[in-house]
Amino acid sequence: MLIKNDALSNLLWHLPYLAVTEILALGYVILWEREMLPCYIEVLKYLPEMLRKRRAIMATRRVSNGEMRRWFRGPQ
Repeated sequence: MLIKNDALSNLLWHLPYLAVTEILALGYVILWEREMLPCYIEVLKYLPEMLRKRRAIMATRRVSNGEMRRWFRGPQ
């Protein structure tokens, strides 16, 4: 979802949090739900398709990257 829908600048902005979350999720999968490991391969397999969809989505977006960051930042 993030690859397809979020702007690159927002992904970079949130990278520290995303990296920790994804590392913890991978650790959980390795320890408790190994049958989900092939999903990580599927993400790589479908990456070109996701990037094509991303271009289409970004071409029709209606708000700025900054506005998207404000929506996901949550209440202050």
